[in-house]
Amino acid sequence: MKSRKQELMFPHVEAWKKCDNISQSDFAKALGLSKSTFNYWIRKYDALNASEITDTGFVELIPKIETNPVVLQKSSDSKNTEAASNREIKISLPGGVNITINI
Repeated sequence: MKSRKQELMFPHVEAWKKCDNISQSDFAKALGLSKSTFNYWIRKYDALNASEITDTGFVELIPKIETNPVVLQKSSDSKNTEAASNREIKISLPGGVNITINI
């Protein structure tokens, strides 16, 4: 349950979080608050919202399926054989790290 002050301050905190170009100090000054008071409300807001989020540590992976056709070739002994299908799993991580697993 939010207190009256929370109902008053949390919209200001949310507005500041959406601003990329204004410092915490400048935003607090514009509201007529000290930086430490505004920082208190930011910490309170973050703590309340963190407790509402259940972070399991897992990230959902959504596969991007690309089909590579399987090519049939005749071998030198006139039997049909399947060439490599070039199927692979690619995982791209932050920082440009890529992992490729041939299957």
